[in-house]
Amino acid sequence: MGTLIESVVAFVSTNIDNTFILMLLYSQVNEKFKKVHIVVGQYVGLGILVAISIFAAFGLNFMPQKYIGLLGLVPMYLGIKEWVDYKKGSANEAADDVQDEAIGPDAIELSERQGAPSGVKAAIANLISPELFSSVAIAVASGGDNIGVYVPIFARYSGVQFVITIVVFAIMMGLWCWLGSGITNYPKVTAMIQKHQHIAVPVVFIGLGIYIFIENGLFGSI
Repeated sequence: MGTLIESVVAFVSTNIDNTFILMLLYSQVNEKFKKVHIVVGQYVGLGILVAISIFAAFGLNFMPQKYIGLLGLVPMYLGIKEWVDYKKGSANEAADDVQDEAIGPDAIELSERQGAPSGVKAAIANLISPELFSSVAIAVASGGDNIGVYVPIFARYSGVQFVITIVVFAIMMGLWCWLGSGITNYPKVTAMIQKHQHIAVPVVFIGLGIYIFIENGLFGSI
């Protein structure tokens, strides 16, 4: 029972800040960036963090923590990309609308059907994509502080306790993703995020990248 409670507390305490990041990610869901990318990315990212923590707990920390700070480049890049895409989108929106009207909806629908992959290939193409890698990278980068909490816990755990912790983490991550998605399903919340996401996403992601640099001592080593 103690392991169960400790695992829940460890997960919640290291993922409170991840709630807002999940909300921003879910607000960006579109034809390319899907919810499955977010969920799978969060699970893969958590798995990487747990694996690193286990290695570190047993004296196999082969990567200096300051280099983990380089992962801060990922959210910074995504924040800048969001701002650039917003500017480009604003400039091209009118031209795209005119072009769509000229082509006609039937022609657009036919073109989409002809170009769309099907079956297993479509599922693989949707899953293994830059969007998934971005989601994984954000999960790992924003969870750098998790390692500091997990290492001392794992260092004294037995095999059974590891299994309990991994099961608890898996369940909690599913709950976290559900909460992040559920919050963005409220019309007022979604409208507010979408209205300001061209500002909120760059500010939060770039700020997250800088925080990761500082937290992992990257600036001090330059």
